[in-house]
Amino acid sequence: MPRARQLHRAQLSPREPLGVVVACRHTLIRDTLLAALDEHGIATIAVPESAGGRQLDDVRRWSGSVQRTYGLLVTELDDAAQLFEGIHVLSTIPVVWLVLTSLPAGPAWGALLEAGADDVLPASTSLEELTARIRDPGAAAAALSQREREHLIASWRRISGGQQALNERLAGLSTREMEILEELHKGRSVRMIATRAGVAEGTVRTQVKSLLKKLGANSQLQAVAYYREATSWLIQE
Repeated sequence: MPRARQLHRAQLSPREPLGVVVACRHTLIRDTLLAALDEHGIATIAVPESAGGRQLDDVRRWSGSVQRTYGLLVTELDDAAQLFEGIHVLSTIPVVWLVLTSLPAGPAWGALLEAGADDVLPASTSLEELTARIRDPGAAAAALSQREREHLIASWRRISGGQQALNERLAGLSTREMEILEELHKGRSVRMIATRAGVAEGTVRTQVKSLLKKLGANSQLQAVAYYREATSWLIQE
């Protein structure tokens, strides 16, 4: 029976019929899901939401050991960081993605669908329903109808307006950079952020410099303004 693998320890095994890439920021939920899929005979590999470069190469190599590869993103979507982390992982790992979330249907679902999610499922979805969908996508009914998909994507586009370029820049931030941007938005100084994280102030300044460059912002104030502009998705319909 295939074993769950951590990304940085991925080991190739004889070709498996089916594999799932699992992205989830909560370790306990992730490990529980990996173990459950393993019990159903499905090969798995875990990735961080901010996967990139070397990690993506590991996923590609691992994907060569399975015949079909799917992705499963598990996210609460209760803050902007999780939304843009989700967009990042959907955009950078080219597999068929399913999303599991506890957030009710709304614009954030539309953002993930537009980013490439094949379907968005409520967190109440049973493991049996999930594995059935993964094993035979054609036989299991989609959670969302085409009309619902279009409505959700349209609701996201109305909220994001002309912010596509900004959303793409935010999605390009690392998990830590997004966390720092949220801290700046809350009015915390670089020194306070460093103290709370237990790191050197210079480390945070370097991270701030990096996120400013990625956002095309000239100052922390402008970066915070971009953040506020982009987080209107939190308003549900």
